[in-house]
Amino acid sequence: IDIAGSTIDQISVTGLLNIAGSTLHFDTASWDGQTHVLATYGSINGVFGTVEGLPSGSYLDYAFGGNQIALVAAVPEIGVAGLGGVLAMVGGALGLLERRRKRA
Repeated sequence: IDIAGSTIDQISVTGLLNIAGSTLHFDTASWDGQTHVLATYGSINGVFGTVEGLPSGSYLDYAFGGNQIALVAAVPEIGVAGLGGVLAMVGGALGLLERRRKRA
């Protein structure tokens, strides 16, 4: 699979796409971090046995849109520090609502 800017190799199979144990190789020198559909299929058998050159921070979604294989940017997980910030914002918003309710 060659990913170069907005151009990407893509296959379309109307029947069974049998990839069990196959090798997928990416040439991702200029991956833009966006989701790209690699293949569309009628049905699928298996997953790639070997994936070479998978871009950092991405994964393969074998059921993207229901019948597609796509390269998808991984969403970073919220760490403990980030979760604390989210909880503080929620707590602050609830405090504002409580003060507003008491005035009414």
